[in-house]
Amino acid sequence: MFSPKKQLVTALLILGTTAPMFAQNPVMAYNNTPVEKTTGSAKKAVRVNVASEAENPLLFRVTINNTTGEKITMFIKDGNNNILHREVLDADPQITGRYNLQSLEDGAYYFEFRNGRNKIEKMVDIKTEVYSNRKVEIE
Repeated sequence: MFSPKKQLVTALLILGTTAPMFAQNPVMAYNNTPVEKTTGSAKKAVRVNVASEAENPLLFRVTINNTTGEKITMFIKDGNNNILHREVLDADPQITGRYNLQSLEDGAYYFEFRNGRNKIEKMVDIKTEVYSNRKVEIE
């Protein structure tokens, strides 16, 4: 007779060898790291760049290199995960857009890009800075 511990280990070994094994897809990528999907022998990827414009830091240029041939859904979300903007982008290999965040309050916001189960997220932190210049004159 086996002890309860040996019975559990035996059961886990039997289940472990008969249970199907699933490979994990890379679900998230940050900081321009591509999310890759493998089709046959060729790897396909989505690369995203979000950059603030020099003239107006609250205008953002979004550039997407999409070699997957799939549509991409883009979201702009606030720090509480509320969707402020949703857009389905075509499956073009190169997509560029401009987004104006001037009307948003200070806080963390996210550009999120999804195609299938893959997700790329870019954070934008808006902070208002107030500068005070003091001038002293002596007569």
